[in-house]
Amino acid sequence: MPPFLPFAILSLLFWIVVIGGGFALAMRFVRAFERRGNDQRELSELRDKVARLEESIESVTNQVERVAEAQQFTTRLLTERDEGSPTE
Repeated sequence: MPPFLPFAILSLLFWIVVIGGGFALAMRFVRAFERRGNDQRELSELRDKVARLEESIESVTNQVERVAEAQQFTTRLLTERDEGSPTE
């Protein structure tokens, strides 16, 4: 057995561990970066949904106010009609 063979095997194993560890570390970094990007995208989508919900609620509120005003108007007309009609 040549005298440099154990040294060559150990150095090969060392480089495999270093390259493999570097690759694993790089993959963790990439996954964390992708996750952060997804979080920002999800946060942006949620903000859009909340904005649409606020607009919808405001629209419904306006419509409810209009219905309430129409109901008050109808009640006032019916009350005035009953007050103006002759009593028996």
